[in-house]
Amino acid sequence: MEQVRNRLIFVTSAVALVVLCASAASAQSRAPAPNVRSTVQPSITAAVVYDDNVFGNGSNTPDSVLRVTPGISLIRVRPRAVLTAVYFLDAERYQRYSELTTPQARQTGTFTAFFSPTPRRAWEVGVGYFSTTNPTELNTLTSINVGRQRADRWSTSGMFRQQLGRQTTFEVNYLAMRDQYRTGATFENGWEARLGHRPTARTEFFIRENTRFIDFGSTGNFTRNMVSAGYGWRDRDLHWTAEGGGATTSGEPMWTAMGTLGREFGFNDITGSYGRSTTTAIGIPTPIVVDYMDVAFTRTPRVRVPSAEQPGRQPRGFRFAFRVGMSRNTLPVGEARAYRLWIEVAKPLSSTLLLVAIVDGTKQDTVGTTVFGLGGDILRNRVSLSLQFSPWSPR
Repeated sequence: MEQVRNRLIFVTSAVALVVLCASAASAQSRAPAPNVRSTVQPSITAAVVYDDNVFGNGSNTPDSVLRVTPGISLIRVRPRAVLTAVYFLDAERYQRYSELTTPQARQTGTFTAFFSPTPRRAWEVGVGYFSTTNPTELNTLTSINVGRQRADRWSTSGMFRQQLGRQTTFEVNYLAMRDQYRTGATFENGWEARLGHRPTARTEFFIRENTRFIDFGSTGNFTRNMVSAGYGWRDRDLHWTAEGGGATTSGEPMWTAMGTLGREFGFNDITGSYGRSTTTAIGIPTPIVVDYMDVAFTRTPRVRVPSAEQPGRQPRGFRFAFRVGMSRNTLPVGEARAYRLWIEVAKPLSSTLLLVAIVDGTKQDTVGTTVFGLGGDILRNRVSLSLQFSPWSPR
């Protein structure tokens, strides 16, 4: 499925578009712990947000927002299985535009079951539900803004991985999604097969085949088939991947590419990425050819930083994340260019209290695009300060 490398957005984006990509990553890097453990971690986050464009359109409509985010994570670990369930929601109260106040501004619920019956074989299944009043949060690859509207996503994913030899691994992924929005619905059904070979501990050669079927209902549908090959290299500090291939979208050929280059400096990491592919976006019932670039810098403490899927006590030391990127989205009727800026600073106040400040800016320029609500340029900036309380309760 679409490889999207950026997930540094507040609360919602941790589980945005690709439940499938999370499944593939966890299959490659996560193995069930040899012990038996259960973890329950509730959390509550209170935030104040200043948003200079609450409707996400071409006009200037600023407001201050009070956001409360309760959530819970449940993790069950067995010697050959890991079960994870996560749910949280955002309740928002607007000071100026009180009609936008809602107890369900965002909802996220996911469940994954990972099984490894033998050291050579693993499989995973997952389901997810995501709901938001800002569809840009689900358009993670294109960053297209279609204004404030309710968008819901239901997803089902599966993964099977088999080690064919000491150096060769075969993996199959499946994803089905349904997006519901104000002007219609989109259904996606697709699978991907990947064969990788590691001649050394640092290098890997791989080939991929990806097929996606997208149905826009009465508006139409399309099928995309892609075949690509790539090479990856990683040592203690430097890592990079290069991949290229060809694809057809309803019979029309195009070239695809993806590459990343990163370097670690102690507990700091800087990574740049580029990609070209065909995708869709919520509110846009047509194929989109997207070229995207991102540069991200992160600084973390000496130990692992807790997440909803891997909870724990907050380690000492501040965290910093910076991300800047752009995407050029080519539609049949024009072009939409999106620019993104994300800055996050976090400081633990105790093992269960975390203070987070975020600056989030987006800009969208449209060229010749006057349909699907994309007419005109859109600028949106948000600043938030939040305090998260998450007691840790392993058993």
